Amino acid sequence: MKYSTYIVLLCSFLFIACGEDVVVQSDSIEGFWTVKEAKRNRKVTSTLDKSFFEFSEGNLKHNINGDTILTKYQLEGNKITVENDIIKSLDIKSIGADSLVLHTKISDFKFEFLLKKDNE
Repeated sequence: MKYSTYIVLLCSFLFIACGEDVVVQSDSIEGFWTVKEAKRNRKVTSTLDKSFFEFSEGNLKHNINGDTILTKYQLEGNKITVENDIIKSLDIKSIGADSLVLHTKISDFKFEFLLKKDNE
């Protein structure tokens, strides 16, 4: 009986924790991020191997479409809204000191970017 109570509490905690959004501070995404892996419609793609994102004081620089683009962004919660770009928004799925996972949709394709922060 005692163990079943612990199991129910543990499962309840895991269920609640899995539904929470990532809380992100703007300074935690600032910096130069390289794409370590990109998925298009859940399949790994190598066409974005040399891609990057650079966030700096409300500016976003990236080369997702091959050309380097500089635009503005706003961070609200776990969502990055991008101005005048092929990328309209980026959802932050997870963030660590040197890792970042972003989801977006570009031209009816779903993308997932696994990024590593360049600390140089």
